[in-house]
Amino acid sequence: MYLQDVAQNAVILEFKVCVKNETADDATKCALKQINDRDYASKAREEGYKNIIKYGVAFKGKMCYTIVE
Repeated sequence: MYLQDVAQNAVILEFKVCVKNETADDATKCALKQINDRDYASKAREEGYKNIIKYGVAFKGKMCYTIVE
């Protein structure tokens, strides 16, 4: 690991496609919940990253929605 690497942001993305009657808001929250529940950030923390940005992304038709934590 290089010192300059941990000075950068770690970014985690989780993508969902909305099912039939699901709202984009619900799908983005579900994506973010999955990131947190499965602790996808653990590896970045182990490597020394302090600023970890998590994005929940949902697609509904041709539209894309996102939520960030």
